Amino acid sequence: MQSMFTSGSTKLVKNLNKHHVLNLVRMHTGVTARDISKITKLQMSTVLYTLRSLKEDGLLKEIGYGNSTLHGGKPPIVWDIAGEYGYVIGIGLISKEVRVVLMDFNEKVLYKKNFAVKKYKDAKDLTDQLVSIIKFIIKENKISSERVLGVGVGFSGLVDFSRGVVTKATGFHFENVPLKEMLEKEFDFKIEIENNANAGALGIKWLHEEAKTIPNILYLTVHKVFGAMGVGLIIDHKLFHGANFSAGEIGSFLRINNWKKILKSAKNKVADYKVLEAYNKHKDEVIDIPTVIKLAKTKNESAIFILREVGKEISRQLVFQIDLLDPDVIYMGGGMCDAQEFIDPIIKERVPAQVIANSSKATPIKYSPFGMYSVAMGGAALIFQFIFGKSENC
Repeated sequence: MQSMFTSGSTKLVKNLNKHHVLNLVRMHTGVTARDISKITKLQMSTVLYTLRSLKEDGLLKEIGYGNSTLHGGKPPIVWDIAGEYGYVIGIGLISKEVRVVLMDFNEKVLYKKNFAVKKYKDAKDLTDQLVSIIKFIIKENKISSERVLGVGVGFSGLVDFSRGVVTKATGFHFENVPLKEMLEKEFDFKIEIENNANAGALGIKWLHEEAKTIPNILYLTVHKVFGAMGVGLIIDHKLFHGANFSAGEIGSFLRINNWKKILKSAKNKVADYKVLEAYNKHKDEVIDIPTVIKLAKTKNESAIFILREVGKEISRQLVFQIDLLDPDVIYMGGGMCDAQEFIDPIIKERVPAQVIANSSKATPIKYSPFGMYSVAMGGAALIFQFIFGKSENC
């Protein structure tokens, strides 16, 4: 593990020690002072002082005793993050739905819920709905706003993360909205805004145990009505935004002509197409992912056919992304996680057969354990990254 220390004043070094120790406890639940001393090369006295200080601050807690050494002696104290220190709210704002998770400081999910986006006339109206939802979550869970460490929002569209500005909102028909600033006027706690695919990637990296040490992760999500695809990239453990905060946007995933072609094929090949057609009143309108998956799970052959065709399109994109980026692992996120049983056989068959490098044929393709809450979990990860990722916040 690389050192995170830099030279500076005594106070700064103490803060950096706190930051480093706090992160080690976060990454290694059940760690002892001796473990930390070995990893950091800090003196035991320094480690013990730092642990006690973090406990006094309410950030860490003792959770028991470990095993004694071979030489006997008093069993060492085992440490963990104090979940009750505060709360983080993660929000995924996708088309006509708001998905929310509430987590404690130890990254435990305490609450999750979906809210419908009501009809709105402008960005201010939509922001007011978000404000109401955040206040509802705080009240519903009987926590004080002073204990809220922050709210992270994953937004469907182009987001300038550095300014918290939604430059182009997919499906919301507005541009250049200073969403972070608008929310900060209503709340005293930290607000972070990020593109939904980037948030999804960050959620996997920070909150999925098996991904925390993986350096290069590609996260892929499909727009709710199949028209676009978003890719979030973790490169060398860091989220990659691109020069203009638009890295990973694939707007031409499934254009309307492709969709028409798939529907026409389904109509010609599958007898129960009329069941699906009832949901497609305008013929050209794309049926959303949850509807198609719901029908597929009832054994509707037309819905299953559509998902398999979409699986072929996803495979084509995955081959391109693997050849270009050569990631350690790929995660599918969002609503398509529920379609795994229909698309996974297609993807597992096509991708290894088409990638160029032999070593890339075994690139693991997995599905986010957070499913439809992947973006909301990513929103929460934005706050955890802010807290744990910057030494000045210890």
